[in-house]
Amino acid sequence: MIEISITHKNLANFIKNIRLEDKLELEYVFKNNLEDNFIDSIYKCDEIYFLADNNRTPIAIGGVENRFCDDLKLGQVWLLTTKDYYKNRFYLYKYVLDKIKDFKTRYDILFNFIYKSNYPALTWLNKAGFMEYDLSADFKLFYFLNGGINFDIRYFASK
Repeated sequence: MIEISITHKNLANFIKNIRLEDKLELEYVFKNNLEDNFIDSIYKCDEIYFLADNNRTPIAIGGVENRFCDDLKLGQVWLLTTKDYYKNRFYLYKYVLDKIKDFKTRYDILFNFIYKSNYPALTWLNKAGFMEYDLSADFKLFYFLNGGINFDIRYFASK
């Protein structure tokens, strides 16, 4: 796998081949104009990685968004994949776990909300050190608190 540039063409190719589970999540978030809203949102992200196979076919895109609460630095981590991710899953998970390891050194808390279509991803997120918190039948929160951080995770449930 290789890193590729974040271009309109690459993002359009990605969204056309996105996994159904991730598409359902994005449809919930964006409601309408999925492709345009997705592409617009990517250009506003703080830190992104975009991966492709050796043929430059997009496989995964992810990153972290900076958030702040009081004196704490929060990182909202995210990852979306295409239907082709499975063929590259070992490299992908290693790459993502290395990114998470890096993010853990730079943020007090890592978190995000996961839509019910993606609940199976909680298995590897738990192995990566994330905890989960039920928000509703449709959403769960996954989070990682750096050692010594005193934070009421219910803060996220009220947002």
